[in-house]
Amino acid sequence: MKCQQRMTEGKVLPEDFRLLWLAWTPIQPTNINEILRANKVSIVMSELARVYWDEIDEKHPFEGMALRCLKNPYVGSIEQRMAGVLQLAEEYAIDGAVHFSHLACRHANASFHLLEDALAKRGIPFLVLDGDVSDMRAYSAERTRLLLESFIELIAAGRQANNYAI
Repeated sequence: MKCQQRMTEGKVLPEDFRLLWLAWTPIQPTNINEILRANKVSIVMSELARVYWDEIDEKHPFEGMALRCLKNPYVGSIEQRMAGVLQLAEEYAIDGAVHFSHLACRHANASFHLLEDALAKRGIPFLVLDGDVSDMRAYSAERTRLLLESFIELIAAGRQANNYAI
C-alpha cells in the first residue's frame, strides 16, 4: 500500500518495535530498511530530524546564524546531546536506539558509549552500526543483517522478561 493511501486511510504498517536513529544515515543502498520492515520495526525518529530553526532577526544576522548553529545536537556538551536523546526516547516511546557510526566522524563516535550508558539506565538497548555514509566498501549487508536481527531479538527478549506486550 502506498504511503499516501495509508495516510488517507489512517492505516500504518504493522509495528512491533520502535527505534530511535542516532547520528548519520547512509546514503548508499543498504538492506537496513528491508530487515527492519521484515521484522516489523519502525524508525520513529532520527536525532538529526529534531533540528529546527527560528526566524533570524534581520537586525542581528550573525547572532541569528550563531543561534541556529547551536541548535545542532553535535554542537555543545555531550550532556546536551544526551538530554536531547533521552527526551526523544521518552517522547517517541522507543524500544531501542541505533547509532550509525560513520567511520570518519570522530565527534559522534566519541560519545556513543556515554549515550549507550544513559539509555541503558532507562532499560533501552543500544546498537552501534559501523559504516561509511557514502562508501559501499565499508558496508557489509550480511554483517548488518546479523547485527540488526540479533538486536531485534535482544529487544524482544527484554520485553518478554519484563512482561511487556508486543
